[in-house]
Amino acid sequence: MEETLHQGCVVIILSEDKKRQILLIKRGDFRVWVPPGGSMDPEESPETCAVREALEESGYRVALDRLVGRFYCDNAPSGSLLSYLFIAHVIGGRPLQRGPETRAVAWFPVDRLPRSMLAPTKSRIAIALQEHEEPLEVQEHFPAWQALLLALMIWLRDQYNRFFHPDLYAARPQALWREWRKKQGK
Repeated sequence: MEETLHQGCVVIILSEDKKRQILLIKRGDFRVWVPPGGSMDPEESPETCAVREALEESGYRVALDRLVGRFYCDNAPSGSLLSYLFIAHVIGGRPLQRGPETRAVAWFPVDRLPRSMLAPTKSRIAIALQEHEEPLEVQEHFPAWQALLLALMIWLRDQYNRFFHPDLYAARPQALWREWRKKQGK
């Protein structure tokens, strides 16, 4: 059976001066600071995903400045993962006080990022802040212990959400989900 390639996006939102501050969200589940991002919906483009995820997780409407690159990880907790990394800037909205997936939203100086960040997140931010003529193609690989730990954390989070927050993702159109599952043969 062929493995499914999961796709998602990550949005590095920079301050107006484009280099001094970055917008991060504190995840509601793992309590780490990350740029907004998430899984692509069925039939959704990477660009549409990036704009949607930025709004859902931060409260800000953004305009995409450029595609930094495509990051492929063959041993992500959900299987093979292709993430599109974008640079963007704010064009409207206001920060979420708290959302279904967001505990906090804050701006950080790019040279003083919070301690509670995962190493791959810091690496992606550093790559995004460099100038590249063309989008990059980056191969990532989690150490086995990190892949197992992340898989366990995600499983625990999902169990918690099923029990305490069964309606957490109910806002997504269920028809799209059923259609996607049908296409996947599940």
